[in-house]
Amino acid sequence: MSLPKRAARDSNEGPIVAALIVAGASVSLLAGGGLPDLLIGYEGRSILREVKHASSTGKTIRQTSNGQRPDERGLTKPQQDWWAAWKGEDPQIVRTPEEALLSIGVRPEHVPAIMAHPRVVAALAKAAGEG
Repeated sequence: MSLPKRAARDSNEGPIVAALIVAGASVSLLAGGGLPDLLIGYEGRSILREVKHASSTGKTIRQTSNGQRPDERGLTKPQQDWWAAWKGEDPQIVRTPEEALLSIGVRPEHVPAIMAHPRVVAALAKAAGEG
């Protein structure tokens, strides 16, 4: 019996997770079954976020390693099915650390200090080397 193949993670996920943690959030990585990528705990709330890459034009990159064709949000078929069946608050799609921070309610004036934190800077540099 073999274990299911681990889903590939987007390279921009590391900087997003680092920024969320520096902001004081707890973050769990989710995988499989069309689940969103991140379960975030922040200020007493549980928040779901889906991480997607963006091209230089700001549109979601439309390619997957297994040949699935994403919808206009960049969601694969399993993700579309999960989102359609989910009875809780809709997850939001985030593409950058700044977008993720603002999406959970971090005050805009706090974002520059979080982005300058060494942990976030290192994660951004690592992600740039992977791209």
